[in-house]
Amino acid sequence: MKKLTTILAAVALIISTSAFATSGVNVTEKVNTSFKENFTGATNVTWTKTNEFYFAHFEMNNDDVAVAYNEDGELLGSSHLINQAALPQAVTYSLKEQFGDFILSPSVTEVELLGKVSYLITLETKAGIVRLKCTDAGTIAVEKATKKPALVGKVY
Repeated sequence: MKKLTTILAAVALIISTSAFATSGVNVTEKVNTSFKENFTGATNVTWTKTNEFYFAHFEMNNDDVAVAYNEDGELLGSSHLINQAALPQAVTYSLKEQFGDFILSPSVTEVELLGKVSYLITLETKAGIVRLKCTDAGTIAVEKATKKPALVGKVY
């Protein structure tokens, strides 16, 4: 489970920071072949490696994408930004049920990890800013919540 969390965090980090990628990473033949089969048409590909995982950050169909492979060339996960309108209806419904009035960030990170899709969402409520992880079925887990500072003193 710890490995999965590490992979998820790394994939999300790669998609959110284009400066993270470095050149000169030696990718194994298995990883390179698998990548070329899965992502024909990818451009501006850069690779990073941490321990036994390879991460590619690239552009495809006007979209920033990040993917993770193991040493054997097995695709473990991917992430990319989507528009909030592309969220599944179950997620939208759960957000309204649990958070009422909120302002949703215009973009959401969609993460596919070992066959399971989840969404990393930031929204603003009356109480503060909340970062969420949602399943495609609408199950929501709060990753981090920050309260808005209370105003103290007189207003003139």
